[in-house]
Amino acid sequence: MSAVKDLVGPAVDRLAGDLEKLSRQIHDNPELGYQEIKAAAWLTEFLDKQGFKVERGVAGVETAFRGTLETGEGPTIA
Repeated sequence: MSAVKDLVGPAVDRLAGDLEKLSRQIHDNPELGYQEIKAAAWLTEFLDKQGFKVERGVAGVETAFRGTLETGEGPTIA
């Protein structure tokens, strides 16, 4: 698990400002459950910019999404 932390830690540090901004944006614009249209859009846009393949409308839920980042061989982080 330490190897995973060593890989993830620097990425989190590098993105900390963007992640905090995104968190505040969502907090400042509350939406009801299953109606998080703005939050889902902001989150999927962020993932797109980071190179993730984003699937929207997962399981038939308009606001559900899945982000996948292909990095080759190695551990899977969910």
